[in-house]
Amino acid sequence: MIFKKVEVTGIENIPKDKQVILLGNHPTAFMEPIILACWMLNRPLNFMIRGDMWKPGFLAWLLDRIHGVPVYRKSEGFSSADANEKTFKRCADIINAKELLIIFAEGSHEMVRRLRPFKKGTSRIVLQALQAKPKEDILAIPVAATYNAHASLRRTVHIDIGEGLPLRQYVSENKPETLRKMTQAMYGHVNQYLPDIDKEEEMLYEKKLYQQAAFGKPFSRQWKDAEKELQRYSTEERSQLAASVTTKDEDLENRTLKSQMRWHHWAALILFAIPAFIGKVLHLPITMLSHLLSKKFAKKKIFFTSIFTAVSMVTTIVYYILLGIISLLIFGHLWYLLIVVVSGLISLRYFDLWRIATA
Repeated sequence: MIFKKVEVTGIENIPKDKQVILLGNHPTAFMEPIILACWMLNRPLNFMIRGDMWKPGFLAWLLDRIHGVPVYRKSEGFSSADANEKTFKRCADIINAKELLIIFAEGSHEMVRRLRPFKKGTSRIVLQALQAKPKEDILAIPVAATYNAHASLRRTVHIDIGEGLPLRQYVSENKPETLRKMTQAMYGHVNQYLPDIDKEEEMLYEKKLYQQAAFGKPFSRQWKDAEKELQRYSTEERSQLAASVTTKDEDLENRTLKSQMRWHHWAALILFAIPAFIGKVLHLPITMLSHLLSKKFAKKKIFFTSIFTAVSMVTTIVYYILLGIISLLIFGHLWYLLIVVVSGLISLRYFDLWRIATA
C-alpha cells in the first residue's frame, strides 16, 4: 500500500553462522529496518531507536517486542557516555550471539541519497564485541537503501545487501587509530552500494534519476543508469550542471513515464475506473484515520511519512478484521471483505497510472 515497488537484492550475503553487523544508510526515519525485517521473517532483526521513546507503558513494551535497542544522543539531552554503556554491551552481545543487528552509522537520518559521514559509535560496538571473542571476526554487511522519493507515498525503493567486510584486520593496540581506520573502512565499503554523488549534486542526480524511468525497468537499474550518466561528465561539467538545477521537480518521473504510455495504459484507465474509485471510497476510513493519527504523533514534519506508514499498516489490519467480522455476521461469508481488498489493490495500481497520465 505504501510502496509502489520494493526491490531487495543480495539477501544471500547475510550468513547465518557468523558474527555480522548490518550497516545501513539512513534516509528515512525507520522504514529501512521495517522493510528489511519483512525479508528476514525467519530471523529477528534488532535495530536502534531513540532512547526517549522508551517511556513506561505500552510503547516501551512494544519497542522491546519488535527488538528495538535504545540509543541515547547528546542532541536529545542525554549523556552519551553513561546512557549508552548498557546499549553498547547489549549490541556487542547480540553480534556475538550471531543474531542480526542493523546500525545506521550516520547517527541521524536525512532525506538524501548520498552516504553521510559515519560516527565512531559503531566502531566502538564492534571493537567491544571483538575483544569479548578474541578468536572470532565480525563481518560488516552493507545495507544500502536508495529511494526514488523519500517523503512520498507510493514510492519505490531498492535495498542492496552487499558482501561482508572482515573487521578484525583494523584492530591494533592504538584504540583511537583502530576506531578511525575501522570507521573509514566501513564507510568506504557501504558507499560502494550507493550513488556516488556530492552534496551539491543531490537535485541534479534526482533529475537524471527521474529521466531514466521506464515502464518495467527495475529501479535498481534506473538509479545506477542515472549514476552512469553523471559519470560521463567531467568534474567541472558536473559542477556547472548541479548549479543550474536549483529546484526539485517531483513530477518529472511521472512526465517521463507519460511520454511512454501506450494504448493499453489508456485502456486500463477506462476499464478499471469504476472498481478503482469504489476501492478508494471503501478505504477512505483508513486513509483519514491514519492521516489524523500521524499528524498527532509526528513531532516533526520529517517523521510524518514513516509514521503514516506504520499507522496505516496497523489501521489496515484492524479495518480488515472488523470488516471480516461484519461480513460474517451479516452475510455469513467473507465475500464482502474480498471485494474490499481486491478493489483496494486495483485502486492502488489505478491511481499510480492516473498520476502518470495527468502529469
